[in-house]
Amino acid sequence: MKIGKWDIPQKLYDEYVRWRFIADSYLNKTDQTSKERGVAMTEFERSMRWQLSVKKVMELHREICKIINVPYSEETDDEFYKTFHSQVEKDVKLKG
Repeated sequence: MKIGKWDIPQKLYDEYVRWRFIADSYLNKTDQTSKERGVAMTEFERSMRWQLSVKKVMELHREICKIINVPYSEETDDEFYKTFHSQVEKDVKLKG
């Protein structure tokens, strides 16, 4: 997948978007987990699930950076992160 001037492995990108969507759903309390189980999720459980999702997002981000040979950064003025983050935001909204 081409994002800006970088070729991102499609599988990793899709996983990144998926986990970002999951993390956002826990943060915004829009997840389907409680509804599927039929039992309300405690705030502690939701928080722990959100933290694990964010950890996975960060791991995938590091892996993508390593593969495309750019330094890992989450700084908004970083060219790669800015471009990558913008595309991810669009794709996460499409999933929701």
